[in-house]
Amino acid sequence: MEQKGIIYRAFLSSGISYIGQTVDFEKRKKRHYYTRKSGSPFHNAILLFGWESVQWEQLETDVPINEMNSRERYWISFYDSCENGLNETEGGHCCRSKEYYEHLSKSLSGRTHSTETKNKIAASHKGAPHPHKGQMGRRAWNKGLTKETDQRVAAYAKSRWG
Repeated sequence: MEQKGIIYRAFLSSGISYIGQTVDFEKRKKRHYYTRKSGSPFHNAILLFGWESVQWEQLETDVPINEMNSRERYWISFYDSCENGLNETEGGHCCRSKEYYEHLSKSLSGRTHSTETKNKIAASHKGAPHPHKGQMGRRAWNKGLTKETDQRVAAYAKSRWG
């Protein structure tokens, strides 16, 4: 059986909308909740107005997977949610061509940070401990074991690998 998708709308009391697509509506809502600090216009609105202020509706269900992109573009256009809403693109996963990304890759190739930028990065790290300080020779799974267990693991490793 072919998998089907859902086109949904999330909107605020002001009527401003975000249109999206998914195959699992509840799981997608949770992902929006947990990524609300990503900086996208929709997630910024969630942070500003609160998660409780977002209303959800399923615009279309049982959409064939190969039609989801075009249906998402239709609804984004219908609600004008790209120009006057919370969608960043016109929908359909990607609005940029392969040539665009090739051009971007070539234009950024070989670029390095300026000395001023390097100094700013270095200054921002001054005084902060190295993230792995004190963990030399210890694996994350080994952290927090009792001394007795740690000794047993070390003895086993020594007997096994010398």
